[in-house]
Amino acid sequence: MLEPLGFDQLTEVVYTAILEERETSVDGIAQSLKLAQETVAQTVDNLAKMQLIVENSLGRLAAVDPQLGLAAMLTNQHADLVRRQQDIERSRLAVATWLTRYSGDDSSPEPDAERILGRENIQSRLQRLESECESEVLSLSPVNSLPPTRIEESRPLYRQSLARGIRIRAVYLDSVRQDKPTMDHLRWLTAEGGQVRTIPSLPVRMLIVDRARALIPIANERCSDGALLLVNENVVTAMAALFLDVWRESTPIDTGHRGGEQTLTRQEIHVLRLWSQGLKDDAVARKMGLTSRTIRRISSDLMDKMGAKSRFMAGVLAVSQNWIDPHDSV
Repeated sequence: MLEPLGFDQLTEVVYTAILEERETSVDGIAQSLKLAQETVAQTVDNLAKMQLIVENSLGRLAAVDPQLGLAAMLTNQHADLVRRQQDIERSRLAVATWLTRYSGDDSSPEPDAERILGRENIQSRLQRLESECESEVLSLSPVNSLPPTRIEESRPLYRQSLARGIRIRAVYLDSVRQDKPTMDHLRWLTAEGGQVRTIPSLPVRMLIVDRARALIPIANERCSDGALLLVNENVVTAMAALFLDVWRESTPIDTGHRGGEQTLTRQEIHVLRLWSQGLKDDAVARKMGLTSRTIRRISSDLMDKMGAKSRFMAGVLAVSQNWIDPHDSV
């Protein structure tokens, strides 16, 4: 259960024994667990370095209050994750610099990327990409509803593509389930042969055609500002891998949200993940396509359900219950 905090099975067994005994010794633990004294001693040393146990001058062992000790470990892990997040942001900056260099200007486009400006030009290129598609269209759409005009314009294109045997897979935000016109359209698309899923939040808007070309907005929240058409093999392959990761975590449109036997809903677990990334309620709401009021309600219900007095303690409980993985923060 404590693997996310760096425990192996032996360490967890010894730590649990010390917690249960309240005050014991290396010899006592070795005898009760039927382990070699040297093995227990080494494990005890590791637990002491983690600041989870203390040993007095008589060699008696006692556990530090686990609520404090494990919380401190989670704090250290979070600090490590923040540093990793900073490394990722620097990588993103490098990628953005690369894209800017290779997108060039309209008069001299580079072969690996093309900048497309203006809503009409973007729409025209989208139609061309879909008409030239030979096998597959993958898309991520971080929206909570679709305008009626867009629904009407897209249906003939979808119908033509599906009639040609094109495989269409699309992922939207869970929040589209609250918009009836959008849900009617997505169910229509599914009935026609497309595959649609939803997920609490999406990293970026993108369209991938035949895993050879990818279209992404220059500004994710203002798609009409312009778009980049990418054809670099490595970049498009990485984006397709991102899509597949999202697809595996998403839920088919014709089923309810995953609940399983867990105490928390998938939506609540995703809120915990976004909290672990340091996002406040307003940012969580934007990422999930919900109102700030709805997120505040979910947050309040979540804290009550978990019995947590703070978001930090909610994070400790979430890791201990395997509801979230510390690595989800990056």
